[in-house]
Amino acid sequence: MAYFDKRRTEGLSDPDIVRCFKRHVANEMFAQVTNPEISTPQGPLLRQRRQTLQLAMTKAAHQLGIPHQRLRHRELGERSDRELQNTYETWLDNLAQDESNTDPRAV
Repeated sequence: MAYFDKRRTEGLSDPDIVRCFKRHVANEMFAQVTNPEISTPQGPLLRQRRQTLQLAMTKAAHQLGIPHQRLRHRELGERSDRELQNTYETWLDNLAQDESNTDPRAV
């Protein structure tokens, strides 16, 4: 009802408000269908792995060829992007492996 009251103060009629509300619901459903959420939130784990490797987010984003905000949203779990997640995990795996191969303490 608060939404209807707010939209009425904007000068919309009830049918217009219902139309806007339906459009909003349809947009939300479309986003969920086309880009479903990952069952377990991997973003914070990816962030922790990046920080363990002492990498700046901007450097990681540059290496992946994406805007740093896109990577930030993925790390915070605000956006689900399976392709980016897979690419990011692979990249971090390769960096960790390279680091362990060059680490003189590695046995």
